[in-house]
Amino acid sequence: MLRCSLSATAAFLAATAIGLGHPVWALMSALIVSQESLAETHRSLGGRILGTVLGAATAVAVHAGFRGAGLDAMAVQVAVITAACAVIARERPAIRVCMWTGPLVLLTATPETPIGATALHRGGEVILGGLVAAGLHGAIERAARPVLERARAEDQEAGRPG
Repeated sequence: MLRCSLSATAAFLAATAIGLGHPVWALMSALIVSQESLAETHRSLGGRILGTVLGAATAVAVHAGFRGAGLDAMAVQVAVITAACAVIARERPAIRVCMWTGPLVLLTATPETPIGATALHRGGEVILGGLVAAGLHGAIERAARPVLERARAEDQEAGRPG
C-alpha cells in the first residue's frame, strides 16, 4: 500500500516538475509497474518500456504514412496502430502496453505539436512512471531488509517458524 501510494505520487510530481503535459500517465504507469516482488516489478518495467517505445513509434509511423497519403481519418489510424501492435504483442504479452500507447500518442497530439514530440512526451510520461516505481520499490525493499532479517533471526532464536 505504501509503496504504491509513494510511487504514484512521486511519479506524478516528477512528471509535473519536468513539465510533461499529461502527468496522469506517469502516475498510472507507476501503479501498473508495481508488482509484489522487486523481480516482478523489474520484469513489468522491461515490458512496459519496450511496449511504450514500440507503441509510440508505431503511432508516429502510421500517422506519417496516412498524412503522406492524404488520409487523416483518426479512427482508421487508431485501428491500424492498434492492429499492428496487437499482432506484435500477441506473442509477447509483456509488451501489450503498445496497443494503448499508440492510440494515446495519436489522440493527445495537437496540430501545433509535431507527432514525434507528442510521442516523446507521452512515452516519457509512461517510462518515467515505471522508472520511479521500480526505483522506489528497490529503495523500500533495501530499507526494509535489515528489519526483516532481524525479525527472522529473533523468530529463529525463539524457536518460532520463520
